[in-house]
Amino acid sequence: MHNRSGVIKVLSLLSVLVLVSIIFYSTLHSGYDSNKASEKVTLLIANVISGILNLPPVAPHSELFNVIHAVVRKLAHFTEYFILSILIYFACRKFDMSWKKAKLFSFLSAFVLACTDETVQLFVPGRDGRVTDVLIDSSGALIAVAIIKLFEKMVIQKRKRVENSNYQ
Repeated sequence: MHNRSGVIKVLSLLSVLVLVSIIFYSTLHSGYDSNKASEKVTLLIANVISGILNLPPVAPHSELFNVIHAVVRKLAHFTEYFILSILIYFACRKFDMSWKKAKLFSFLSAFVLACTDETVQLFVPGRDGRVTDVLIDSSGALIAVAIIKLFEKMVIQKRKRVENSNYQ
């Protein structure tokens, strides 16, 4: 059983490192390359939604496409830091950090990584670091921590119900 615990610890750390690597790998792409990649994703998403709703396909670089593209890019920021915060939290818990410290550490780590990510972008051609992106990234991390807190409360309430039913 001890060996399994070690494997889980290693996998939890690796999952954090893989996502951080993906984030910084993406950061190091030029603004042109980053934009082209996200345009492909946007076009795919827009046309899948159009197909589901029986609407005509979205034309690349149309006004609608540009709005969807902006939303997709910002949702990507939010989502990657949402997931990162959860992965950091679970890694911390696997190393026996308290719930409270794990939540704080996961949020602060995601925030520092977001600041670092945006700072690095200042030095990548065609990219610019944005405070608004740090806020969006941090919002993803904060929402993740809030959801974790809700799950913790549910677990605590369930334990109390079980304990109370055992005493009756």
